[in-house]
Amino acid sequence: MKIEEHIYRSESFVELIEDAVEFMINTPFEKLPPEVKFAGGGVYALYYKGDFPQYRKIYSKTPDLPIYVGKAVLPGWRQGRGSLKENDSALYRRLNEHARSINAAENLQIEDFSCRFIVLQDQEADLISTSGDDSQV
Repeated sequence: MKIEEHIYRSESFVELIEDAVEFMINTPFEKLPPEVKFAGGGVYALYYKGDFPQYRKIYSKTPDLPIYVGKAVLPGWRQGRGSLKENDSALYRRLNEHARSINAAENLQIEDFSCRFIVLQDQEADLISTSGDDSQV
């Protein structure tokens, strides 16, 4: 057996992911948490512009570099395919969780944070799994 004969590669898939990333980095910066509740899962990035030493190292060198990139999947995603209902706001909830954590910290100010995100619904929600695990920069 030659394993190479079983490896599928798709340049169009790579282009699709690159297109989604390009779309996300061109979305506007929003407050953390966003002011308007919305439905859907998706991928997001957190940005920082304050004086906290560890985050400032990133911001001072590259202001558009996120300090954190994460994803929020719809309920049922791990068992198969999540379904979007009017009250499924996984991405909005996840951004709010980050805001609560920041507000609980004594050495961080929520005003120093912003976010960008891409809402993925319907079959586009399958792209969420291609983003890997949540990660810090």
